[in-house]
Amino acid sequence: MSMDSPHFYTWLPHVQLCLCYDRLGQYEKANEHNEIALSYHPTHPSMLYNKEYFQKLFAEREK
Repeated sequence: MSMDSPHFYTWLPHVQLCLCYDRLGQYEKANEHNEIALSYHPTHPSMLYNKEYFQKLFAEREK
């Protein structure tokens, strides 16, 4: 019996990459993967939170 879910090959890997890149301080790549994940699931609360997080982070860096 296998576990086959579209989440495993659509948005979920991008959310995981987003978190990894964020921890590494590679915020642009993290944001890219969050945006890709949002294209699959545009109302997901965690990804919307990440989007706001990156917007604030990039706004602070511009100051």
